[in-house]
Amino acid sequence: MDHSPGALVAERYRLTRILGRGGMGVVWQAADERLRRDVALKQLVLPPGLSDQTRDQLVARVEREALAAAMLKHPGIVTVHDRVTDGEGIPWIVMELVRGRSLADAVKADGPLRPREAARIGRAVLAALETAHAHGVVHRDIKPANILLEDERVVLTDFGIAAVEGEGHLTQTGSVLGTPSFMAPEQVAAQPVGPAADLWSLGATLYYAVEGRSPFAAPSPSAVFVAILQQELSPSANAGPLAPVLHALLRKDPAARPTAAETTAMLDRASQVPPAASLPSAEPSVPAFAGPATGPITPLPTVPVPEVPGTAYGAPGPDVEPATTRVPPPPPGSDGGEKRPGKGKAIAVAVAVLAVALGAFVFRPQGSPGTGERETAGTGSTGSSSAAPSPGATLPAVPPAFVGTWEEETDVFSLRVDIEEGSVGAHIAEIQLERGENRCKTLGSLTWASSEKIVIRMDDVCEDDSRMTLTLLGDGQARYVSGTTDVTLGHQD
Repeated sequence: MDHSPGALVAERYRLTRILGRGGMGVVWQAADERLRRDVALKQLVLPPGLSDQTRDQLVARVEREALAAAMLKHPGIVTVHDRVTDGEGIPWIVMELVRGRSLADAVKADGPLRPREAARIGRAVLAALETAHAHGVVHRDIKPANILLEDERVVLTDFGIAAVEGEGHLTQTGSVLGTPSFMAPEQVAAQPVGPAADLWSLGATLYYAVEGRSPFAAPSPSAVFVAILQQELSPSANAGPLAPVLHALLRKDPAARPTAAETTAMLDRASQVPPAASLPSAEPSVPAFAGPATGPITPLPTVPVPEVPGTAYGAPGPDVEPATTRVPPPPPGSDGGEKRPGKGKAIAVAVAVLAVALGAFVFRPQGSPGTGERETAGTGSTGSSSAAPSPGATLPAVPPAFVGTWEEETDVFSLRVDIEEGSVGAHIAEIQLERGENRCKTLGSLTWASSEKIVIRMDDVCEDDSRMTLTLLGDGQARYVSGTTDVTLGHQD
């Protein structure tokens, strides 16, 4: 069957353009010629050489995704219109077209969110999860790439590996399926998972939203697993009023995590804190994979791995396949997964089990080898296997292009920003602002950096905000934004 722009699927949906692709699938924008509306089509692409069992399992997973999302009616959950089959017997999912970008893309392009905005997004995702959980659906893959932002609307998508009550299991006992950096400890340990696992993943997602990195970043998926099971949560430099929510959601023991109602109350409180108070006092950011590991596992070096944003609808990223880790089943007599005090002990036992199996983290056909963070998204995934940062990728220090003096002077104000080399958490900037009789001079700490933008937290509020961003525009110019001030500065040699 022809799968190119202009092709007709199921005698109804005219393919328009690709929204995202990966080794195992493609998400298309298409025109519904019967109802005259634009839709999104998720296509499963099966690589050659698959066994009949693997093929049937992948097809069943697409069927499960359509079922899980279609049974849920909520404005924060992507609407599934239909499930159709092409001439080759491959299922396609027909969904509403959400005209927006993912949370992952937003953070990559604009830097970390303010705590209040992150709390608002978290509250919306939580409301969607409450509906899913009430219908017996556990998403199991909450992450920034699966959260779409359409104006003020927040949409949860990609139920590709969701567990649906009463529908049986598609994954063998002892398999770990999900996105490493956003998986709950019980999910990593191949224990049965429930709604508490989605709440952990929501906490990890919100941590990423305000910090620009996942809470347990490490050089490889196996190292991420060890960090999730053993390492304490790194202090957050930017969470402010959101910090108590993050620490509560990211408790290792699922029984110790807050309920959805408790989380809702905490997010509501965090979203109501005024902007000036939402930024914490200077607290250096600590690398996510730091400190000695406890137990028999040797600690790995600190290598921050940037979150690689996925495309909308959980579309697979380039050239990386869904990841399944085979971990031996829990030892006889260990906890079967019920939420109750003491489950943390079962997970601790699973650390030793996981240590034996860390080398078994493999990618299915056509998976890209190498280190880096992989993200599975139902019919596909997003990944990074190169050590070199891509344009816009998160960096741990000030890029050389930002170092120096940036100035602008008009009849109304004068602004000077001196930037020096330094890493996240360090004072790297001196800001001087004069506007009429008001004169302000303060230092600023680096909270996030990419090759094109840096985010700085100022020690003192010069006007109406203590956060500033500096974005390179080329030709020796950069855009300065802080509160209501939005000006272009020139680089002084």
